[in-house]
Amino acid sequence: MSVVYKCLVSLLTCLIAQFRGKKYNPLKKRTDGFEFGMDQMLFGTLLCTAALFLFPTVAMYYFYLALVRTSVWVVQESLLAAAFLATNV
Repeated sequence: MSVVYKCLVSLLTCLIAQFRGKKYNPLKKRTDGFEFGMDQMLFGTLLCTAALFLFPTVAMYYFYLALVRTSVWVVQESLLAAAFLATNV
């Protein structure tokens, strides 16, 4: 699930940079100015709208699964500690 969350955050970061007229240059490892065409801006707007509406759903799903995973881990560790204390007392 973290892969989907990371991809969505990366997509939103790139699209917000596009609205600001900037583009990431991987060769220089920095953000450079860029002149986007009308079709690229329209596609970016549509993609950003979809990503912004999906982001809260994906974020809540990710945080809920992280909470469940952490609580299962806590219960498992407490049971292991109880079993260890029961055998060594």
